[in-house]
Amino acid sequence: MFDPTNHFILGNLSHVYLVLEEYQTALDYADRACKKIPNWEKGFYRKAQAYVGLKNYSQAAVWFLKVLLVNPQNDIAHKSLTKVFVEVLTKSTNPSSQNTAVIDDLASSLDGLIEVHGGIVL
Repeated sequence: MFDPTNHFILGNLSHVYLVLEEYQTALDYADRACKKIPNWEKGFYRKAQAYVGLKNYSQAAVWFLKVLLVNPQNDIAHKSLTKVFVEVLTKSTNPSSQNTAVIDDLASSLDGLIEVHGGIVL
């Protein structure tokens, strides 16, 4: 029987919308899945992917780090986080107010995450 509130179904719907490049809808489904299972690694990963698609790199980094807090051995999250940092840093080689704002937002988001979790050891 189809249960539209099941976190697996919500996560899979998020994945479908990621493939369709409908990132806001993918984020909405991933968010709903994470509300059902608050520490679900795959839900965190889907949120991070959606934020990458939306080019919200600071939030993508936060959610990839949350994946790593749940599972520090997640190689895909490590690689994805590295790609996010490279994306932000390569865009910042020609500093503009927009690039500076993204870097500041990323730093602020990461500081908040570190504070909430009492430090991160990766």
